[in-house]
Amino acid sequence: MQGDACGGWRGKVSGGAAVRGKPHGFRYGRSRGAGCDGMSQSAGRAAVAGGSIGGWLVPVAGRVPELLAEGTILARKKSIPKAKPQKVSAATPRAKALALVDKAFKSQSEEKFFQLLQQALAVDPDCVEARLELARSCTDIHESVTHLEQAVEAGRRLAGDRLRLDFDRGGEPIWMDLSCRPYMQAVCELGMASLTLNDNDRARDLFDELLVMNPNDSQGVRYERLHLAIELGEFEVARTLIETYPEPIGQMASGVALYEFAAGGDTPAARAAVKALRKVNKYLVDAMVDFEPFGTESIESYLIGTREEALVVANAFRRSWSRVPGAIAWLREQRINARKSPHPKPVGPNDANVARLTDLPDHTPGVWEVGTERMPTWILEGKRDLVRPWHITLMDSHSGACLDHDVRTRVPTAEYLFDRILKAATRPLAGDPGKPQFLRVHPASFWRPLEQPLRDAGIQIEYHETLENLDYASQAVRTAILRESNAPSLMEMPGMTEQRARSFFDAAAEYYRRKPWTRLRCLEPQFELSCTRFDSGPWTGMLIGAAGISTAVGLMPQPGTDGGRGTARDRELPRFLLDMVRQTSMIQVCFGEPFDMLPPDLDAAERMGFEIATPEAYPQVGMLQGGDLTRSLLTWELELLEACLRALPDFCERFPGGETTGVLEVDAVTASGTLPIKLRWLADQDLTGTALGDALRAEIEGGDLEGDEVDESD
Repeated sequence: MQGDACGGWRGKVSGGAAVRGKPHGFRYGRSRGAGCDGMSQSAGRAAVAGGSIGGWLVPVAGRVPELLAEGTILARKKSIPKAKPQKVSAATPRAKALALVDKAFKSQSEEKFFQLLQQALAVDPDCVEARLELARSCTDIHESVTHLEQAVEAGRRLAGDRLRLDFDRGGEPIWMDLSCRPYMQAVCELGMASLTLNDNDRARDLFDELLVMNPNDSQGVRYERLHLAIELGEFEVARTLIETYPEPIGQMASGVALYEFAAGGDTPAARAAVKALRKVNKYLVDAMVDFEPFGTESIESYLIGTREEALVVANAFRRSWSRVPGAIAWLREQRINARKSPHPKPVGPNDANVARLTDLPDHTPGVWEVGTERMPTWILEGKRDLVRPWHITLMDSHSGACLDHDVRTRVPTAEYLFDRILKAATRPLAGDPGKPQFLRVHPASFWRPLEQPLRDAGIQIEYHETLENLDYASQAVRTAILRESNAPSLMEMPGMTEQRARSFFDAAAEYYRRKPWTRLRCLEPQFELSCTRFDSGPWTGMLIGAAGISTAVGLMPQPGTDGGRGTARDRELPRFLLDMVRQTSMIQVCFGEPFDMLPPDLDAAERMGFEIATPEAYPQVGMLQGGDLTRSLLTWELELLEACLRALPDFCERFPGGETTGVLEVDAVTASGTLPIKLRWLADQDLTGTALGDALRAEIEGGDLEGDEVDESD
């Protein structure tokens, strides 16, 4: 476990673990130790809604980019004396309050724990430690916000004029004054909280302030500041942070790799950064790419380079990676490329192979068609990666005979294609050996290096947009593959047309580009959507994406409405069961990588040129029930979902804090025309989770609920 010199990772790194044996209610989305006076603390993200800390900031806050550029922080962090222990008289209110806080931690009763904390605040209203623990223990987000803000105010009053040490003129860093550390701890938690609620400007100011007060960064905010700078496009700040704090640990290596890709794309420097990331921790790429929601409550400590470190780093910074367009897909590609190819290394057009091809007799009439295309399906390569295979086919244009074919998981290269041509000429699957005089192919970059070698062998390459025999055979293969897919497809939806599909893809791409979930100042937002055109409403909507795990929008009928499914269940299930059953199904669009789409939809999107915002923005739609897509949408359901996608970005920009009084009425443009809809945020809406829905359905189907039957036709 790293100590003060490497980030102050102390205490538990869990999102729901108890601190010092005490139960916690609302916990932070990203946990980070922020030790103060040697006490184990579990600092991290809390929920903070809006507001400005204005007067709480010291005069140097927000100047980190300038100070970094001048080398001031780097010079100051090289030789910092140890802080002297703080002496507090036992007779002061603060000493009495700290004694009560310590007693609270030793109590075995949760009720007693909170009573003692309140007593500590009654003795000393500026007891930062008590306010922080109350903030961490609250089950209500807004109550946690209040305690955190009060902790920052109390910490500033406690530190007083000591926060105004003249750092630029040689004064000791504020961190060295132990009376200032409670304030710095509160600021750290407030900064982490701001990140959770997408208040990036506020988080940036808070982290800058902490780096100025504590150049050695015992609280570890440099990692958060680095990833935040990359999210905001502050690449100069990110580069300077990397140079100022060079560390061979997962947190910094993750930031370096993300910085190189975000600043320059798939460059040699970015690929080298991923290799360095693997050297630091061989598990980190897998943890970031294959990220799943998990708790780290069992990870109380870890060593550099271990799987536990990888899990903690991925849990902390997956959100930043997901917000850089294409970063996760690129990291997955680097993992695939780093794996040894399952195919033999091709030889290609060396002198010997060109001579062999030249000496072969000419075919008559001597025209071949060669096709290279990706198939509309996915296969597993290794243990984790789904790859889309390439199908390579060589045909005699005159007879239609297949001379050679192969399936390959990697992109065809010029060397590989030359080897296939040579094989088809020397050992064809049909007919006698011989070479063609003309090779007809679809335009592709990997044919250019073969033009001269094939010309030397007496073969001329011709580029054609369509190849009659080959395209017919390829379409037959694609149709057979797509027919095997039983999952509900958008393109197979009743009444689907190219115009309707294109309009929906355009709406999905625009929604993803605007990223409305990054503007929200509330957690797990739920909204109500109403539309006067349809009788089956209103609907409860869920907007997912803030955590960086997945991105989706779902709509479900509210309790007491038929949701377009009739009223048979109303007569056969008790009302409280009816509400829970209905809330286990929703119409949804979920964004992911290409392999997350159904093959027919992916095939149509590529053939028709539908718009895709980023490599992680391929939309998959359908009716979700019990965690599975059970059917494709109806025409009106797709129209409603498209209208929702078009209206949500403006709605989130206008009411980012989840204001329940805010209402947006808009005529959303869809493929069928304009659709009048109304959006408003819901407060304290209880939605049944999928796991509960599955359990309830199992009880109903198993007959455990006597007297209640479900008409499966519904």
